[in-house]
Formats: sequence, C-alpha cells, structure tokens
Amino acid sequence: MELLQMKAFAQQPTYASATVTYKTGETFVGFFQTTSKSVELEKENKWSFIENNNAGAYKENGDEKFATILDGENIMKILYPTLK
Repeated sequence: MELLQMKAFAQQPTYASATVTYKTGETFVGFFQTTSKSVELEKENKWSFIENNNAGAYKENGDEKFATILDGENIMKILYPTLK
C-alpha cells in the first residue's frame, strides 16, 4: 500500500479491530498503535500493530515487544469498520 494511503489510515490508533492482508495472503487482525518507534518506522512505510492475541498483554503493561511491525509495501488491503 502506498505511503500516503497508509499515513492517512495508520497515523492514529484504531479503536476497533482492523484486518490487514499482505500480498502473500497472510492476515493480521488487531489495532494500529502509536509507539516510541512510530516516527522512525513511518519513514520506511512501516507501522506498529497490536494483534488481538497480544492486546491484553500490551494493554496490561504497554510493552512494545507485543507490537507487530507491518511493512506497508506488503499490504494489499485493510478492512476497518469505518472505511468505506
């Protein structure tokens, strides 16, 4: 997905689950989340994402080891309830 498209979507945390599909067919379900690495990652079209299976642990202590780094170049589509 192009950097401008990703910026418009992923610069703010999401509050409902988003489904991200890579070009390979691999899917990730969870939340985009701003982290201490977000500014640097954005320069590379990469984004911090908390998968639902890690959400409880992340919310409990905020440890960024629970974040998955998504590469915007590999993203084919994002399904999010508020996107039309």
